[in-house]
Amino acid sequence: MIHPHRVSADQLSSPGVWRRPRLGQLWFRIFILAIALLGGSSRYDLVQNGLLLPIIALLLIPSLYHLQWSDIERARILFGFLGVILLWMAVQITPLPPGVWQALPKRDLIADLDRLVGLEGVWRPISASPFRSLHSLLGLMVPVAAAAIVLSMRITTRALLLCIVLLGCVNASIGLLQIVSGSDSPLYMYAISNRNAPSGLFANENHSAVFSAICLVVTVRLAIESRRRGELGRLSLFLGSSAFLVILAVLAGGSRAGFAATLFALSVCMLMALFAFTAGKIEEGQGCKWRAASSANGLGILICFVALVLLVTGFIALERVPALRDLLAEDPFEELRWSLLPILTDMIETYWLFGTGFGSFDVVYRLHEPTALLVPTYMNQAHNDWAQLLIEGGLPALICLIAFIGWIFLSIYRIGTVKVLGVSVVIFWLSLCFIVMGFSLVDYPLRTPIYQAVSIWLILILQRDHEVALPVR
Repeated sequence: MIHPHRVSADQLSSPGVWRRPRLGQLWFRIFILAIALLGGSSRYDLVQNGLLLPIIALLLIPSLYHLQWSDIERARILFGFLGVILLWMAVQITPLPPGVWQALPKRDLIADLDRLVGLEGVWRPISASPFRSLHSLLGLMVPVAAAAIVLSMRITTRALLLCIVLLGCVNASIGLLQIVSGSDSPLYMYAISNRNAPSGLFANENHSAVFSAICLVVTVRLAIESRRRGELGRLSLFLGSSAFLVILAVLAGGSRAGFAATLFALSVCMLMALFAFTAGKIEEGQGCKWRAASSANGLGILICFVALVLLVTGFIALERVPALRDLLAEDPFEELRWSLLPILTDMIETYWLFGTGFGSFDVVYRLHEPTALLVPTYMNQAHNDWAQLLIEGGLPALICLIAFIGWIFLSIYRIGTVKVLGVSVVIFWLSLCFIVMGFSLVDYPLRTPIYQAVSIWLILILQRDHEVALPVR
């Protein structure tokens, strides 16, 4: 039996196979611009949200119009995950009879207040803050639009990688200019932000620094892919400059998480470049064999990241890295993080079954906050997204997330069994998972629209790599 020739994901994106919508590139660029300028904070009460969500909603119209069933079927795992989360969010904000919601944990306080003001018999939802949960539900438009616009407009993997690197380059450049212009700089885009720090496109310095580490790994992946296609010459200056900028922004800032993530990313980049330099692929008929690759481009990638490692080493040796100094100094906020662990554990034990509603952590935390931790500032997030997911989403959200993460690692495993993709691709995916999941233990990156959009793009790229690893039917 003759099997049909497999068409790659990027071939599906070419005009020869699909008829690309005429304005597809324009919609995609507007989406990137909106996300970059308005999507750097996780707060629900910022004026930027009043602009971002309507723009995303409008962009969903052409995206869904051009979206085909085959697109949905190819990304069915991703859309299935988003669909289940959306459904559970809708359930959490659906009003329930008094006898049902009053049986939920800590709802007796609300029931007592209702009786005092004469509101017995009021129907209330699972969510302790329905408005914020509704905002979280509407916020799902960002990942849905990020997926729909890429699939419907046939955006290639190379274009997605370029967009991520470009976002990292712009973020680092703005961050460096923020340091130069001082805390009163108009370049700080959010009213509540880390002043005197390179927060770039974000409100949170840590989010900006870790995003730089992610972009550094993506830069190497793009360089390796471009080298295999013989297109690195046109991109080498841009990629080298981007890598230099993102590292310089992290070194100039005081984010310890970002500094640690960047050191890890640099080691990963060196490893990926080493595999790309020492092993190449040539086709002979229908088979493949590995050979030493001695091209100037491959050597250039390796030399570039050796130079970057030397740059970081020089900054450390000259004691010009604020984040490194902060690692050795006492930080009251870090002590507060450790003090929060027993409280978060108590909240998980209380709300683990149904959750308190997405976006409601701030409200529910006040019921558990001890007087010993009352300070002028307040905790708007748990700074541990794994714990906060279980507190807000409960067991259904946790099961859904575990299943989705299982699919991610299964896809990476299958990719590792195919020599066509190379060892560097497996290292790429494992390192990104480690950075994002590890950072989520101490912060909440995936609650910002920029991270959500970029994560969706990376998952779509993973899906395309996975398709290459699947056996031909």
